[in-house]
Amino acid sequence: MSFKQRNHTEKWTEEETRKFLKAIEIFGSDFSMIAKLFPKRNRAQIKNKFRKEEKEKPAEIDDAFKRHRLSNKRSLKDRIKNFQSMLMNDQLHDQRPDMNKFNSNSSLDSMDRVIIGDI
Repeated sequence: MSFKQRNHTEKWTEEETRKFLKAIEIFGSDFSMIAKLFPKRNRAQIKNKFRKEEKEKPAEIDDAFKRHRLSNKRSLKDRIKNFQSMLMNDQLHDQRPDMNKFNSNSSLDSMDRVIIGDI
């Protein structure tokens, strides 16, 4: 008969819990990314913390996810506005954009380039 050996971890401090909730706001449920903010904790510990907080304080977890979705929505709206103004300024609405104009020094990330390429 084999039993999994359990590692006992330190209790989460109030400061770590605040940081964890803020990380949920930023990264959503990407526990691997959140784990990078906690060098002494691994992904499994982060996920267990999420499950515990979800049971004990569901309203706080829900609020963190709402703020995460809201910030993603704002980011998308800002990108759309930037694209619209870029199209107006460069008068690209009549022709397909030249992707060479968007060099690596541009503030556009790879997803922005894909969207512009589809315009």
